[in-house]
Amino acid sequence: MTTSNKEGMYRFDKKGTLPKPLIIGRMFRFLLGLSCFYFVYELIHYGDAVIYSLEYNAMTWFALILAVYLVNHVVSIGFGKKWGRKPQIILVLLSAALIILSLIIEGQVLGSPFRYFLYTFLFYLYLHLGTSMILASIITTPGCEMRAIPHLYTILTSNQTKEHYCPGFIDNIDRWEMKRFGKEKTDVEV
Repeated sequence: MTTSNKEGMYRFDKKGTLPKPLIIGRMFRFLLGLSCFYFVYELIHYGDAVIYSLEYNAMTWFALILAVYLVNHVVSIGFGKKWGRKPQIILVLLSAALIILSLIIEGQVLGSPFRYFLYTFLFYLYLHLGTSMILASIITTPGCEMRAIPHLYTILTSNQTKEHYCPGFIDNIDRWEMKRFGKEKTDVEV
């Protein structure tokens, strides 16, 4: 599903607008959530050595680039706000300021100020994303997995929260599965 409306990428719809994911979409979310948790485990287990590994580890670079790309979606959709690119812009500006501070204080880009900021940012992003993915797979959150925590709030309190389509590739999996196995199965709990 793509949007061409004036609101841009972030369009929050009323509850019940989007179909629930089926089993393949749910399992895919669960596995992605586990991979996010694995990265969080690496951060906890190895500490800021994970950040130091940027000098030679392609997987750490991949995790960082993916996090910078996803920060807008994780923050905006997760918190239900239309912040657009603001989270990413703030991230880049804050990183630049902390790199300069690290260079002044320690004479290196990966000095303590920037390293601890990167560690905190990656820890938050992958913990939030992983929690949302696994929760979405368990409670069959319609649309984007980043709405799983608000969806759980709806389940627990009966207060309505809005839904959001998945702007990433997971939407393609959901649409393929709906087409392949029939839309009527969206209400079947697995």
